[in-house]
Amino acid sequence: MLDTHVLMWWVNGDSDRITDDATAAIAAASQSGEIVISSISAWEIAMLVSRGRLSLSMDVTAWLAALQQTETIRFVPIDNEIGVKSVELPGAFHKRLLQYYSKRIIRGGKYITL
Repeated sequence: MLDTHVLMWWVNGDSDRITDDATAAIAAASQSGEIVISSISAWEIAMLVSRGRLSLSMDVTAWLAALQQTETIRFVPIDNEIGVKSVELPGAFHKRLLQYYSKRIIRGGKYITL
């Protein structure tokens, strides 16, 4: 599961900002046919755009729809268990959700972060 920052850097081709380990994990996920992204990343991207901290080449809805058309990309939704369990982890709200996602949804998977 990609961290939102890693997702943005990967999509924008900013490979110099992504660690070698993260690059290798993305390549492995892509080869296996599935790069998982949490729906909380959609929320975070929309929030950053609305606050003027991120600009996209199109509106957020269209950008996310275009991303979702990528063959290896799969968005996973937030459910009640993820929302409740995420408060047991340290860190910011969206980071806790992503960490719990990677533990529960991607059995044996990896949370790819900075």
